[in-house]
Amino acid sequence: MMGSRSVLGITLLGLLTGGGAAQKEALPPKTLELARQQEERDRTTWAAEVEAQRHEAVIIAFWDRLRKAAVAERLSVFADLPLSRISLGPMVSEERDLGLGIRETRLVRKAGTKTDLSPAEWREWLEGIRQQGFAVVQS
Repeated sequence: MMGSRSVLGITLLGLLTGGGAAQKEALPPKTLELARQQEERDRTTWAAEVEAQRHEAVIIAFWDRLRKAAVAERLSVFADLPLSRISLGPMVSEERDLGLGIRETRLVRKAGTKTDLSPAEWREWLEGIRQQGFAVVQS
């Protein structure tokens, strides 16, 4: 729940700090006090929510890019994720015939040990599955 900490994602403090000292001095004392209270609540009461929104922003930006990208470019969107490492569980490729000459291929998780990949290894892995013909069709 966002409560009173922001209105349409714009904090009072953000409005106050954007215009410099002259703009800040022109604001009523009550507005300045409300902004200080909001900042304090963001650091205390809403700290977990503020942190969650910071992480959420990365996912929303990623998903927006993914939805706008052409199917052939979607794996590149995954490659551009700002990761320090990623863990992949073991997978196997499963195919099934859908009829009319159409085959569906899925990567399916199987039992076993996970693999930790660096960003460079992640990009190499994505390029490998792209060369095998995999593509992100839906997300």
